[in-house]
Amino acid sequence: SSSSSSSMQRSEGRERYFNVEDSVAEHTNYKDYARKKMRNKKRGDMENKICASCASERFLMIARQSGTIQIYTLPYISLERKIETNCRPQQIKLNCDSSKVSCIDVNSVLSVYDLEDDTSSDRINTKKLDIERKDTWDLVWAKDNKDLFAVMEKTKMVVFRKCKAEE
Repeated sequence: SSSSSSSMQRSEGRERYFNVEDSVAEHTNYKDYARKKMRNKKRGDMENKICASCASERFLMIARQSGTIQIYTLPYISLERKIETNCRPQQIKLNCDSSKVSCIDVNSVLSVYDLEDDTSSDRINTKKLDIERKDTWDLVWAKDNKDLFAVMEKTKMVVFRKCKAEE
């Protein structure tokens, strides 16, 4: 029947594709994206590959091998800001209200960045917090407290409340 075949078709407008190399995210449909990707493939693969990502209701964050974390605002997927971490991120995670992002690099060093809203300039200011832990292999943010997270270091768990460790 024609009604069942029409329901199986992909609806346009629900999916958007963009290239993280572009300074402006050009949203396109899949056919246009695939065509552009084939054209760009002749120029060689991306040198600065994506190594981690995370998302919340407010942001999409993409970490690159160079140490740059690109912050896109949702739902429009516009590049808002970049954080230079001076490391190669392996894992990035946002807290419950998207005000902080954690980064564990390939050397198992944890860093936390405060994303303060500056409403006067419509941009995000980034401040690295005074938290740096070694031998870290995982982190979980609390779902109901923006300043609470647990970190796994070697064989022990350390809980952080407002940047203070509670072993």
